[in-house]
Amino acid sequence: MRKLVLAGLVGVWALSAQGTTNLPTVTAHGVTFDGWSVACSGIACEHIVLGAGGIAGPIRIRTPDMGDGGGGGDIAMTRQQFCDALKAEPPPNCNVASPPPSPGIAVPGQAPWEPNGCGTGGMANLLTTFALNIMATENFSGNLNAPHAGVDFTPACNAHDQCWGSASPRGTCDVQFRQTMDVACNGNSTCLGWSSAYHGAVAVPDLANSNYAESVSERTCALYARDIRRNCP
Repeated sequence: MRKLVLAGLVGVWALSAQGTTNLPTVTAHGVTFDGWSVACSGIACEHIVLGAGGIAGPIRIRTPDMGDGGGGGDIAMTRQQFCDALKAEPPPNCNVASPPPSPGIAVPGQAPWEPNGCGTGGMANLLTTFALNIMATENFSGNLNAPHAGVDFTPACNAHDQCWGSASPRGTCDVQFRQTMDVACNGNSTCLGWSSAYHGAVAVPDLANSNYAESVSERTCALYARDIRRNCP
């Protein structure tokens, strides 16, 4: 189990070093010298735990208890030093007091994140831009959530919203999106054409690239704000 925790942290560093936009998938748990139990999961947390800034020593795993996805260990700094290091690395344009809604992250006084299906928000813009020609055909029902009569793509769009919103690997999100729609089509060729068009909308255009990058940026801010709320007085 300890090896798994260490491998996860090393894996995060490797992804960061390669310049990927995917966020860390591990949560680090540790205890500062003055007894504060730290739990963090954002980019700044990663840098502190790995000692990237030269402020923190390496985390020393001391328990096999993985808890809610992290490990346990001693962090070579006090709570205040940890907070100072965390606050020194805010994401660009991140309002910590009012971070963007993000899947699975509750913010006091703020409405929770919710998916918006295929017919509103960024997804609708992508679909309208990319699938405009096919929408002009007689096959379009007039409803982006159910472009082919009798088939509802809302669950697939909602799951894709959550996948992008969690900054999961984009390729994985997009493939799962296509697979879920194909299953809903149940072999209908016209419906499968819509599935292909919807998948193309999120997988190809420059507009989709910017939308995914925005999702990653919002997730980065939401994680950072949560780390501040959890750990800093």
